[in-house]
Amino acid sequence: MKKYLLFFGVTLLMVSCSKEEQKESKTAKQPKIIGEALGDGYSCDSLHYYYNGDTIDVAQPSTFKVLGGGYAKDGYSAYYKGKEVQGAQGSSFKWVAGDTAVDVMDTYVKGEQQSLNTKKK
Repeated sequence: MKKYLLFFGVTLLMVSCSKEEQKESKTAKQPKIIGEALGDGYSCDSLHYYYNGDTIDVAQPSTFKVLGGGYAKDGYSAYYKGKEVQGAQGSSFKWVAGDTAVDVMDTYVKGEQQSLNTKKK
């Protein structure tokens, strides 16, 4: 009888531990990589580029490059977390730090163009 109680207790403990591991694995979201990992959530296969598993439309695939901070670029466009950065010029686009990037004309934070603060007289 003691053997059965001990067996039952150990089994119950193992089941509860495995449920905790399942909860932890569901909460820790890993980027979905398709094909070759390029870094920062970006990947590619022979046909497409992806950000966390979602296909992105790249204007010039032969020049696509991951910059960092969620940013990537090709010869024409820039991308932040897989979305095209509106108004950005890919040829001069550079990641600065954190979620800030620049091109020859503008500064971008989290993929959004920043307006200049001008004082009214």
